[in-house]
Amino acid sequence: MKSFDVLRVGIVLFALGVISLSLLSIFAPTISYTGLASGAFTLCLNNPPQIELTHCQTSLTQYNYYVCRLGIVDPDVHDSHEWFIDPLTTNSSFLNITSEGVLVGQPGLHQDGVHVYDLFLQDDSGCANAQTRKRFVLNVTRVNNAPVFVPPLGPFELEEGETLRGISLSDNFFDPDGDPLTFSHSIPSSNFLISIENDELVITAASCGETSLVVSATDPGGLSADSDIFTIDAPCPQASSIPSAGGGGGGPPCVPDWQCGQWEQCLPNGTQVRYCEDVNRCKDDLFEMWRECTYVSHCYDGIQNFDEEGIDCGGENCPPCATCDDGIRNCHTMPDGSILCETGVDCGGPCDPCDHCNDGIQNFDEEGIDCGGENCPPCATCYDGIQNCHTMPDGSILCEEGVDCGGPCPACDLLQVPSPLQPDADWFIAWVAAFLIGFSGIVFALYKYKQKIRAFFVKLRFLLSKKHAKTILFTAVQRDMLLNNIDDLESRNLFKKNRKIDFEEYQEELAAILRKFYAILVGQSFNLKEVKTGLKEYKLHTFPAHILEKQYVQLLRLEKSSVFSRDELELFTEFLRLNILGFSPLRKYVRKDGLVKSVSGDTYEVVVKSLYNAIIALQFKQFSQAKKLYLQVLESYDQLSSPEQVELFGAVHLTFDEIRYHISYRE
Repeated sequence: MKSFDVLRVGIVLFALGVISLSLLSIFAPTISYTGLASGAFTLCLNNPPQIELTHCQTSLTQYNYYVCRLGIVDPDVHDSHEWFIDPLTTNSSFLNITSEGVLVGQPGLHQDGVHVYDLFLQDDSGCANAQTRKRFVLNVTRVNNAPVFVPPLGPFELEEGETLRGISLSDNFFDPDGDPLTFSHSIPSSNFLISIENDELVITAASCGETSLVVSATDPGGLSADSDIFTIDAPCPQASSIPSAGGGGGGPPCVPDWQCGQWEQCLPNGTQVRYCEDVNRCKDDLFEMWRECTYVSHCYDGIQNFDEEGIDCGGENCPPCATCDDGIRNCHTMPDGSILCETGVDCGGPCDPCDHCNDGIQNFDEEGIDCGGENCPPCATCYDGIQNCHTMPDGSILCEEGVDCGGPCPACDLLQVPSPLQPDADWFIAWVAAFLIGFSGIVFALYKYKQKIRAFFVKLRFLLSKKHAKTILFTAVQRDMLLNNIDDLESRNLFKKNRKIDFEEYQEELAAILRKFYAILVGQSFNLKEVKTGLKEYKLHTFPAHILEKQYVQLLRLEKSSVFSRDELELFTEFLRLNILGFSPLRKYVRKDGLVKSVSGDTYEVVVKSLYNAIIALQFKQFSQAKKLYLQVLESYDQLSSPEQVELFGAVHLTFDEIRYHISYRE
């Protein structure tokens, strides 16, 4: 072959290669991701922070001190954060939050019961999604304190036949909790009649004589207190007597002279005592005098006093002081009254620095470099439903190009792969890009027919779908149970008239049904990696395997994302219903009329509603209508912004697989 012919063939082959690259760059839908946005507009690129409540107790006993450090999950590791708390019940004002995200407080009197708070976490990005909210419910168990007797009660003296009234037992008994008290008494001798009317003690001397009595007070919880034993005396008349010849007695009677000391410290039960002594020695015993007082707890006054070992901690009555060697990850009250919390167990904050989570080494209980384990943030994985970056074993960082794909993960599907013309492309791609400028006329002409060409290939893939038997994964009983769960969820929420829909509650319950769906297939404890492994045991065709894996990513989004719109939640619901029917024995499933949505709103809403209508069409075996709707979705999908395409990518691909699966199997 002549050198000229070789050169000509080379030029032709090179031109064909360039045209192929042009077609690939035109007809492969692209998505811009964080860090790749370009053009005449700007995007506020921010991952919203998440509040972690896993380690916080949700129950507490009244009067105990509550401390819990909240966790932060934020892929944007350099963001600063600010905390807010909003009590939603009137008796919840005791719990506060520090600037470090530590919940602290002590429920006092009448602050038992359920306390509801909204916790807010805001980063400094300035984006619309900079703030997140988390509902926190704390149940405070009431402590019942026994009633307290305040002496003295009695002694009483009255005449035979006399009735003594006006003795209020409320002056001698009180309940620290403010509960109403009921009173009772012991059985006196037959000489006296005793009754209690409300809190009034009534004594009647039926005849002369003497008796002893004890009065008891009982609160609604069954705790009681008894009074001291006191005497009641009705003297009998004395017979006259003749003095003895000796005359005189034994000297003048001894008159007690009581001298009392200072009132002692007020006790936690609200009483205080002082002791009195007879200086004339007529009485040898000390006399105790009690009175009510207001107890001020010293364990939360911000001062190291009484027998405390630190500020408001230690000693006999206060909670133990936090130390750097107690084996507990807790918070310390510093000498200036500020609170510093450990960042690990007995390390960080007021203690020695922790040796991990920021040292660039996989150590302690970490599952990766500075991630995983009890104290470090979770490691990024290729099956966590989040587009994030991974720290590699050599310390380098690789980021996913899509949700759980690209970069350190398996390659993304065609629809999710970014354009090959990236700013970091090598010299060869840059040279090819420069050469493509010469073919701009051809590219422009082909671009006009992009939609038609892509639609042609989609139709071709539908047409070439191989016929195979329907995959059965659920029994008829399991199928009906799951369908009934969905029907019950919808009837209690979406289809109930005159009821304000709680979309957050609906989303949580829908995720729970999806969890049950996968629990039947692969067991109770699972993640995406375990789901893929479990599904391999069924030896599924390609379509069923892809459908079940992509639907599990929807479950992760339901559990980890903020609240979706009604249209999106209904779409997720119909995906689940379709897959229950698609992997179960045949059943004639009758649905309500009027299920198809009117396609209106902005482009995002149009795509969601069109996908919903396509899934409904599949449920009624209207395959042609489903394919037609999917092609319309592709046209609208190109008009979405890059973040919107990322949001809907999974639903669009799942719909494509659903159509191919349902038109290919034989009932």
